[in-house]
Amino acid sequence: MNSKLVETLKNELLKEKKRLEDELSHFAHRNTSATTVDYDANFPNIGDKEDENASEVAQYSDNLSLESALEKSLRDVIASLESID
Repeated sequence: MNSKLVETLKNELLKEKKRLEDELSHFAHRNTSATTVDYDANFPNIGDKEDENASEVAQYSDNLSLESALEKSLRDVIASLESID
């Protein structure tokens, strides 16, 4: 590949990496002790009533699924960036 195409692809991957990290930061925090990309979803605190607790669990479950998908995408982007360099 020519260097201009490589640079364009690298810039697009960097933008995607930033987007994924921003998206994850809305509902999760980075696990700084992990050796690989790892985020932990924050458990929401909506209230203490039974229906509010059910909403918290449902939202947390959704966040865990989203966290997993976004982390996988982020790992793929990082691997692609590393293969370019």
